[in-house]
Amino acid sequence: MPRHDRRTDRCPAGATPPDRLHLLARHGVALDRATDRWTVLDATVQTILELVTADASAVVVVRDGVARFLTERGLSSRQARAWSCPAELVGAVDAVTGVAACTGDDPSYVDHGPGGDLPPVTVFCAAPVVVAGTVDVVLYALRRSDDRFGAQETAVLSLLAGQAAAALQRVHAVASLERRRQHAEQLRAITRTLTSTLDAGQVLTGFATALLDGTAAERVSVLLLDEAGNGRQSLCVGAGSDVVAPARSAAVRSAPVAGLLRAALDPGAALSPTEDGADWLLGSGSAPARHVSVHRLAVDQAVTGLVVLERLSGGPGLDADDLDLVEQASTVAAVALRHAELYQRLELDRAQLRALHDVTLTISAAQDIGTTLQQITEAAAQLTGAARCRLGLRAGPDHYELAAVTGDTDVTGSRYLLTETVGGWVIETGRPAWTPDLAAGLSEPPEALRAVRRREGSGLGVPLTGRGGRAVGFLSLHDPRPGHFRRDVVDLLERFAAEAVLALDGDRDARSRLALEELLRKQAHHDPLTGLANRTLLLTRLEEALAEPVDGTHVGVLYLDVDRFKSVNDSLGHGAGDELLAGIGHRLQGAVRPQDLVARLGGDEFVVLARDLSSATDAALLADRVVVALGRPLEVGGAPVFVSASIGVVTAQGARRDAAQLLRDADIAMYQAKQTGRGRSVVFHPALRTRASGRLPLETELHQALDAGALQVHYQPIVRLADGVLTGFEALVRWPHASRGFIPPDEFIPVAEETGLVCRVDDLVMRIATAQLRRWQDQHDRPDLGLNVNLSAVSLHEPGLVARVVAALEASRLRPGDLTVELTETAAMRDPLVSLEACQALRSLGLRLAIDDFGTGWSNLGQLRQFPVAVLKIDRSFTQLLTTDPQGEQVVRAVLALADAYGLQVTAEGVETAEQATALRRIGCGSAQGWQFGRPVAAAGIDALLATDGVLPQPRPPVAIGLRPLQR
Repeated sequence: MPRHDRRTDRCPAGATPPDRLHLLARHGVALDRATDRWTVLDATVQTILELVTADASAVVVVRDGVARFLTERGLSSRQARAWSCPAELVGAVDAVTGVAACTGDDPSYVDHGPGGDLPPVTVFCAAPVVVAGTVDVVLYALRRSDDRFGAQETAVLSLLAGQAAAALQRVHAVASLERRRQHAEQLRAITRTLTSTLDAGQVLTGFATALLDGTAAERVSVLLLDEAGNGRQSLCVGAGSDVVAPARSAAVRSAPVAGLLRAALDPGAALSPTEDGADWLLGSGSAPARHVSVHRLAVDQAVTGLVVLERLSGGPGLDADDLDLVEQASTVAAVALRHAELYQRLELDRAQLRALHDVTLTISAAQDIGTTLQQITEAAAQLTGAARCRLGLRAGPDHYELAAVTGDTDVTGSRYLLTETVGGWVIETGRPAWTPDLAAGLSEPPEALRAVRRREGSGLGVPLTGRGGRAVGFLSLHDPRPGHFRRDVVDLLERFAAEAVLALDGDRDARSRLALEELLRKQAHHDPLTGLANRTLLLTRLEEALAEPVDGTHVGVLYLDVDRFKSVNDSLGHGAGDELLAGIGHRLQGAVRPQDLVARLGGDEFVVLARDLSSATDAALLADRVVVALGRPLEVGGAPVFVSASIGVVTAQGARRDAAQLLRDADIAMYQAKQTGRGRSVVFHPALRTRASGRLPLETELHQALDAGALQVHYQPIVRLADGVLTGFEALVRWPHASRGFIPPDEFIPVAEETGLVCRVDDLVMRIATAQLRRWQDQHDRPDLGLNVNLSAVSLHEPGLVARVVAALEASRLRPGDLTVELTETAAMRDPLVSLEACQALRSLGLRLAIDDFGTGWSNLGQLRQFPVAVLKIDRSFTQLLTTDPQGEQVVRAVLALADAYGLQVTAEGVETAEQATALRRIGCGSAQGWQFGRPVAAAGIDALLATDGVLPQPRPPVAIGLRPLQR
């Protein structure tokens, strides 16, 4: 379109020519079709010349306090690209700062047109494009004359700025949604990649590379930490990645990242997501970062590493989507690294034990004591990867002498004062010394540092203890790498020390040597507490069983975890816990066949390996025998203790199965046994593995649902059977998933309990339901209505439970007596002393307590009676017996008689038919709930019910509350 003549195209104040309106509308349609930022800005700078009488137009962006052209029309492109100006010196400062559109005669830019032969631009009109409350760019109209822009032209430019802002915001929103979708795909891909390998190096590389590819970071660094907080392994990908080296914990704690890294090492500290202008301590400084984001790798609240994402160039740092991807990917990586490291540690331990046995045989063939001690130092250095190994012997009251040296400048026969080195300190005290980081001053015990001669790297020393318990020398290791020696290397070195002591004692008797070898083998393959096989021996025997199958037979694996073992430790002490574990091991050996192998993996976990089973069902029968055997009380400290175990069962036939995978499958089945009631066994099937692999995404989605407020509360009516009057409701949590529909509570509640999210779920239901009941009481004049809220065992044992309940009651103005808290028998008995204290505290508030699903747990009635319970809720399984089993009514009558004897009210659950309701009313049950009276519905459905009289007719079909019967 030809340029408008400034002399004829002026409009009266307040008017806009029709062609301008048409152009504005057409421009708006074009922007609606734009799919990227550049298209929006390029179309806008062209439209400025079509709508505003100007010689040139431009889009200016301000970054880091400097204004630059993004695009222009009618200017010298070369000069425009080279132009920059401090933002505070720009003539259109009001537009740059987002105050308002403005005009002026000093555009802070000199330009003579594309050919360089035009008058310079002298007059400007500028309007800010504000997106999300921030000036994104500034639109410019420029003239090469002294004719200033008028109010109407300024208004038109402001309209164009508004259109551009709306289009940019839409483009940004679409891009953000696409990025979130891509991040979700990336997270799934990362999860598949990281969980598909047990190689820690591959996990580390895959994790860092995925973050570099999936975020705006230009460099990703990962630092893994050992148990003492020392940097033990690092990796960097991206710009400047060749300058990364391992760092010590002391360096991390004194890094110049303004406390960001120091806070990251503390799992309880709040961690800001990003920080600007800091150099990551692993970098060389040649590539300083403009934006730094630090994240933790943590498993079970223990920080196992740090992840640092850096942006080296200008522009914004990582956005919220990037940070969310990093946090979720870090959780996946931390777990994957833990699994890989556990597997690698197991393999390393097995290799060291085999090598130790070989060394023992080599040493036994040595001809003299000097050769023997030298072989010990060489073998110790080789197995541990140490740079130096020294063996010193006491030489008088104040000195020691080096008897064997490997990799050191000192020579055999050198003498030192006992106070001069750590080796002398070990001889004097008879205690081992572990110094994982000498430069950082880390030592166990700390006083060993006083005798340190070398002030770099890491070290380890153990005494050579002779007859009478007196230290006759030491065996020590040193390496220039900090954090090189794990704490458990002390045990390995002590075994070499035992060899040295045996050689020094001169006991060359073959029987003594064979006895020591047998002891070493037993220590390497048996659990010291129970005497059972350990993980190493179990895996060896399992691999043998799978590699040498007997035709037609099966190999069975039973994975046991003692239920509620922690409560024994907490109530009776760790000594009693150890005694109980030893008793369980003995009981297991008596329950299985003589040829079966019983192993303890650690903690309260045991495994039974059964070979040559005639069928897969034999393994399940063996598990049943174990359950029965453990059902008998064990004597601990002279008193009987009752325990149970959850057992996972898996079988294999032939050599097609992997030993480690077989154990994992049994572990998965064991976990399912715990989730479905404890004290039982579950046979593995592939669906359990699929479900286990889906637990992490479900946990992530549950986190997000809680944060987004996506969980809902539904209400099921509770009625008085005598006259059908509605007396209250049970509040039930529901999760409407965007793609899966309503997720069953029995699928996500166990995940919530395992991760601790169940406390947030319980608080959410308590807060919403109490407020809703109070509204119903006021709006429908029903102050008699009550509310039942379920409480998990985790919430019951939380210290702040009472305060949260009080806060909910105060916020809703609900009377405490209108609230009933429901607990299952299992929850109440999980830790009886703690549960009783919590229940008494709730009862003191005026609340009522109910035992839910009564009859399905294994509680002791006398112990249960100590709880301030007011209501028993008959489990639905007993309700169903009323009309299907001749003895069903007798069972329910027995529960009613028990409740009457203790002065308790009774509510029957799961009433689905009119016949069941009639039978319950006839035998004297007070209240009931179930689909016969109404399904759990949202609050709106209850409002419709309360609009009627809310009275249930006598139980003759069809039975209804208020309106019509609710169908299943």
